[in-house]
Amino acid sequence: MRPNNSSVEAGKFYKTRNGKKAYVAGISPFDSTAESRRAIGWVEGDEESTEWFASGHYHKYQDTESDLVAEWKEPKRIRGFVNLYPSETGMGIIANNVIHPSKKLADLFETGRRVACIEIDVEEGHGLSGEEC
Repeated sequence: MRPNNSSVEAGKFYKTRNGKKAYVAGISPFDSTAESRRAIGWVEGDEESTEWFASGHYHKYQDTESDLVAEWKEPKRIRGFVNLYPSETGMGIIANNVIHPSKKLADLFETGRRVACIEIDVEEGHGLSGEEC
């Protein structure tokens, strides 16, 4: 949103600068200039409503974590099976970078040194700790 200086639209979800999902419920019809026009909505996890300038800025003169920076896109779900192998040094276990869509395919492609096959089900952009990467 910021690069082309466009305005937010009511009824749409947006991503805040700090990665939260926000919903714009309405835009004031009473402010006369686009510069002062305000939008109201909610940020996921916050108890109270939030106001932005129609440009998506939370604060008029500086960037903040609450700025609306892009339309929201639901994260892609990644599901599959990963083969685990002993490391070359014998210290620890490594995973190859192939996610197989089924256990049967993971079994078919294992090299004989596999120590485990694990099922994964994660959202794109989230690490193993559950925090965004």
